[in-house]
Amino acid sequence: MGYGGNDQSCATSNDCRGLGTSHLGETCNGEGQCVYSCSSDSDCTSRWPTEAHAGERCVSNTCEHTHDPLVLDRDAFRLVVAQFANHGINLHILRGSAQPHSHVVSQRSNAEMTISCEGASVASGKVGLGRYAASFYDLKALGNPDKLNVAYHYAIFSHYSSCDSSAHRPGNAGNSSNCQDSGLDLWPGRSC
Repeated sequence: MGYGGNDQSCATSNDCRGLGTSHLGETCNGEGQCVYSCSSDSDCTSRWPTEAHAGERCVSNTCEHTHDPLVLDRDAFRLVVAQFANHGINLHILRGSAQPHSHVVSQRSNAEMTISCEGASVASGKVGLGRYAASFYDLKALGNPDKLNVAYHYAIFSHYSSCDSSAHRPGNAGNSSNCQDSGLDLWPGRSC
């Protein structure tokens, strides 16, 4: 995923402060999103806790983050490559192009996404590339480096996979999820 905001909704700045220590100093903007004002990249990366804001940059006076593991740690894949090598497999990692930032990557099509699963729907206007929720299959089609489509596996680093909150997680008793696949899980990407 490319750089983007934190996608945390708010009605007041108190809502942003209530999200935890990683959100200290954030305010609620006119679009109902928590933002941290900045004038340089160092304003973003020096926020406490610094590990939660590594790789952030200042864009239009607002801090934006990335899920790009190589921006966060140049050796991010070293241990993965070594583990494959231990099993006699030469793993080659090819970077695709950065995809538009979304909060949730769903295994369902745009038309199948709902508020009570991904946190967005086509009707809400928050589904699609670069919006709150995007389909893995739309993202994969944009970044497909394999002309034969047989030799590659894909990984997308994002906030959440499938559901946007534990309340929407199919495996939770008493939830309001309408996700069809009870195997879908909440996979936190980077702490926000």
